[in-house]
Amino acid sequence: MDSLELNKDIVAEENANKVENEVVVNEEKAAEATVNSDETSKMDVEPKTKASLLQELRAVIQEEAPEMKAKVDALKQSFYKIYNEEQEILRREAMELGNTFVQQVDETEQEFKQLLAQYKQMRAAKLAEAARQAEENLLKKQHIIQQIKNMVEEASNGLDVATKFAEVKQLQQNWKEIGPVPETEVRELNKQFSTCLDQFYDLVKINHELREYDLRKNLESKTQLCEAAEALADRTDIVAAFKELQQLHEKWSEIGPVARDIREALWNRFKEASTVINKKHQDYFDRIHKQEEENLQIKTALCEKLEAIDTTALTGFKQWDEMTQQVTALQEEWRKVGYAPRKNNQQIYERYRAACDKFFEQKSAFYKQVKSDLQKNLERKRSLCGEAEALKDSTDWKATTEKMVALQKQWKEIGAIPHKYADDLWKRFLSACDYFFEKKKENFAGQRQEENENLKKKKEIIAKIEALTADDVKTAQETLRSLIAEYNAVGFVPFKDKNKIQDRFKKVVDEQFDKLNVDVTNRRLDVFKSNLEDIEAKGADKLADERRRLLRIYDNLKAEIAVSENNIGFFSAKSKKSEKLLQDLERKIKSLKSELKVVEAKINLIDEKMD
Repeated sequence: MDSLELNKDIVAEENANKVENEVVVNEEKAAEATVNSDETSKMDVEPKTKASLLQELRAVIQEEAPEMKAKVDALKQSFYKIYNEEQEILRREAMELGNTFVQQVDETEQEFKQLLAQYKQMRAAKLAEAARQAEENLLKKQHIIQQIKNMVEEASNGLDVATKFAEVKQLQQNWKEIGPVPETEVRELNKQFSTCLDQFYDLVKINHELREYDLRKNLESKTQLCEAAEALADRTDIVAAFKELQQLHEKWSEIGPVARDIREALWNRFKEASTVINKKHQDYFDRIHKQEEENLQIKTALCEKLEAIDTTALTGFKQWDEMTQQVTALQEEWRKVGYAPRKNNQQIYERYRAACDKFFEQKSAFYKQVKSDLQKNLERKRSLCGEAEALKDSTDWKATTEKMVALQKQWKEIGAIPHKYADDLWKRFLSACDYFFEKKKENFAGQRQEENENLKKKKEIIAKIEALTADDVKTAQETLRSLIAEYNAVGFVPFKDKNKIQDRFKKVVDEQFDKLNVDVTNRRLDVFKSNLEDIEAKGADKLADERRRLLRIYDNLKAEIAVSENNIGFFSAKSKKSEKLLQDLERKIKSLKSELKVVEAKINLIDEKMD
């Protein structure tokens, strides 16, 4: 039927337009909130005093109007702008007097915070109720869709449902009267509703007069929407006009089809009117964003000027006073600049505040410390000389070297001292350091010779391991274990050869284990037995420490096995992905249990030694 085909085409166009408008709304919500905040602060907040702002916030809460968030944000920004400026003046006065600034409790600010918290609770409750109502509306609309689907199913089974037309019209009216649903469901819900109506009209035989009347009424309704959209172009409040346009689009999607021959022209008329509003809306926010970006650039430049101040070049009271006047002028210029973009506003203010605080803190420090720094540095360097002289005869080479290096680093970090003491104090400190490092050099000359001998011994043991034969497997295994123990008993080797000789040792041992058919677990236990003899030689306390370490590993392995076995119970779905995960988990459990047995065997070996 013509009306039904018309309905299909217009719904497709309407849905596409609705998606476009939803994207625009989502992209510009943040910007709109910023503008509303700025406009509200300009129009509503007079005069700008903390008391008047507090009174306005109290009035908003008494009205119980959570939709006035933009006004509350503007009140908050204006209040804290005044509050921060007051604190800044007090902080600057304290610093100029050389005092430490202590922020006092502001009862007005405390009450303002309490009112803000009260407003947030009230707004959260209202929004929660709106969300609950939206979910209820969603269920109602889904029920209407199901009713129409049932009628379509009856018609497809041969039942004449022409008498259901009035009921469908009522359902359409009910649909329009139902309130908003969650935004995420709007597009799909309207699509389902339009699809069900299309299917119903395709199956129901509507008499010609009734169909023509319906098309005529739809035409009247959509023409009125076009006129309303065109009238929005004359609105001065472009944000409000844009919101009304979104409502008009929702109404358009709820109205049925019009005659095919005027469908495209009518839709183009509505779309052109929408384009005008969308363009004005975009231009409006572009201008706002551009001004905010310009403000950000100005504020960034002011911060850079403040940060670029080199206080190290200020060596006299007159220079500090002149620079203070420049900083005050920059602060006055900052107050005249408007807001930066919301995402940058707090960050740029903190940067500005930090730069100002840094300057005044350094100024205060200059006045306090300029007369005492040289003497303090002198006392610190004398103390370092005493520490170096106390350490110079130590033979704890590693610890003392670290301490000496730390003392030298501290010496470099300490500032200048009176010139008449500088040379003598430096010679005293350098003499103590040189004495220690010369003694250390003499000691390590003999130690390097011993390490080279140990390297030679380890190479000889590795050669013996390589020469083992497997004629008598048991004898060969015992010999191999003996050589491993002998290797582990040898002391340190030169550091540069440590990794190389150890890697070679592991390689030849593994090769011999392979020849003698010793499994991985037994290999690890054999190596552990050799290491255990070294631990035992260091005393019972070392054995006890090793046992406690292994017990911790044992408990962790048991816990991990329990968690993994419990996780297997969650694999119920039959799919290639879940089967692969299950196999990986089973392999992991098997590996953990094998490791658990090795750790348990090591603990038993220690217990035998301790018994």
